[in-house]
Amino acid sequence: MSNFTGTWTDELKETITVTGDWQVLALKISTHPQDSYQAFYEGDKVTANFRYDKGVLTGTLSGNEIIWSNNTKWTKS
Repeated sequence: MSNFTGTWTDELKETITVTGDWQVLALKISTHPQDSYQAFYEGDKVTANFRYDKGVLTGTLSGNEIIWSNNTKWTKS
């Protein structure tokens, strides 16, 4: 199990559920329940393709937060 799996909340108070292992993660965002996004991680770095509006972002795990390359963050619940 990775440190990325679990429930996260973004700055807009959307809930993101992260599942998966072996460096591949599945992301489900509460405001886009019909969509599933795939992410890949290595160490404390994650790369995700948010095709609905943000494109490819990279994030860094820092404690209980992921800081994304577009200067947004998710906090682990």
